[in-house]
Amino acid sequence: MMLELLGGKSSFSLGVSLAEMYGNYARYLGGIENRQNENLYTMNDLFHKFIKDELPKLAEEHSKRMNYKLNLMMAALGNIPIHMVTPQHVRDYKEIRDKDGLVASNRDLDLLSGIFNKAKALGYKGVIENPCIAVERNPEKPRKLYLPLEEFARFYHFARERDPMLASYVCLLLVCGRRGGEMTALRNDGISEKGLIFEILKKRTEDDDVPERRLVMANKILSEEFERLNNAMESESENRLRSAKDKNKPVQNKDCYFGDLTRGAMHKRVERMRDKAIKQGVIKVRFRCQDLRSVGASFLELEEACKFLAHKDVNVTKRHYWRGLEKISALDLSLADG
Repeated sequence: MMLELLGGKSSFSLGVSLAEMYGNYARYLGGIENRQNENLYTMNDLFHKFIKDELPKLAEEHSKRMNYKLNLMMAALGNIPIHMVTPQHVRDYKEIRDKDGLVASNRDLDLLSGIFNKAKALGYKGVIENPCIAVERNPEKPRKLYLPLEEFARFYHFARERDPMLASYVCLLLVCGRRGGEMTALRNDGISEKGLIFEILKKRTEDDDVPERRLVMANKILSEEFERLNNAMESESENRLRSAKDKNKPVQNKDCYFGDLTRGAMHKRVERMRDKAIKQGVIKVRFRCQDLRSVGASFLELEEACKFLAHKDVNVTKRHYWRGLEKISALDLSLADG
């Protein structure tokens, strides 16, 4: 807002005399007051407030993705007053983003719609209707890649010979049903004989912004694989516990079991091993770490799978993750004569 009032500049001269200084400063404050009275806050004001208030609540990598999208939105919509944004503005933006990917475009509209819904909470006092509601989203097909357990087992043994730490990591992702960000955020104080305590990154408590926690109870496979992971971690050079950008600095996050390693760093490491396995004919399916949640969920009944994946809505589990069959009982009827 201030940059616009200053003609796009970060500063301007108030004059050479005290009288000029008071006069120019009064005009500047008047410009701010007029905009407040006339609801002339622009989308840039709203975007910057969202970046300041909401992005810090998100996981680091998710925050980076949102920030990238917000910069694109600021370039396209930033100078428009909030109350003057129309569905056509949103359609024009969507048309541009469709070229980068239909699903990515939908996620942008979801973010933009959420920002409009939060406008009052972010301090905007005017009356607006969410223009994103009138814009039709691109059709999406749920990603239902089928990864047989036998295929995963071949990859696991292939990786175990070459990178034991990585093999144990993907195995624990599968048997714990966790997202990569939840696994790499595992805290040292969340490890016990009872099992592993994870923070569910997409769930927040009603009272504050602290993530909900889940204890994954230990069983034979979890205990054995975590012991293998411990052994592999001990033989890892310390540099492997650092993120790529800080590889020359000491490990900062010593409370986390995986140090400064991020979800992105680990999943790229998995994908490189996966590509080697495909190239050598060990496996055929080009899976992603996220697909392991589907593999695990399919061993459970639908309601159990929803709880296992920490979803709020069972329909999300069924649509995107669950590969099982719903079971029904045959009718128990008597067809005796008479």
